[in-house]
Amino acid sequence: MGRRTARLFGVRKDTMSLAVLSISLAVAGCGGGVEYCETNSITEDYAPGVVFVDDPVVDLPADPATIESAAVRGDRLVLALAYEGGDGPHAFALSTTGVFRDADPPEADVYLQHDRQGDEGREVVREDRAFDIWGLKAAYLRAYPDGTRLLLRLYAPGASQPSKTVSVYKF
Repeated sequence: MGRRTARLFGVRKDTMSLAVLSISLAVAGCGGGVEYCETNSITEDYAPGVVFVDDPVVDLPADPATIESAAVRGDRLVLALAYEGGDGPHAFALSTTGVFRDADPPEADVYLQHDRQGDEGREVVREDRAFDIWGLKAAYLRAYPDGTRLLLRLYAPGASQPSKTVSVYKF
């Protein structure tokens, strides 16, 4: 399988990975750098975006969480998650390298990061979290200007194989 990368904002990217694109918005409850957001409901107007990184598994929190289901709604990826906790807020983020596998349809690996932020609770928490994937869509359309479909391969924290594959994302 070949690999294709995007030209973001007119800048050519390495064929193996995109340079770090820091998406840090000053939004209540959310931090900078790799953006984590503690308050993220699918009914809110704000959803953290996918962060482009050189290596999505280096030095990022990987506390256990299960991706029970995934769906694309407009430019948002909605994940039904399960994790242990219940005594405090948890933070989640999505990252990708921006490398697309030449397959039919093309594929992108997307990694979920989870930080339990010291929560020692043992209750199983189930909730939906939404993430804005517009930046990933833009990168895909730069790599495949005539593209209409993209398959998102989702990795749970610390997983070496995809946990879920989202239905084909149609543009």
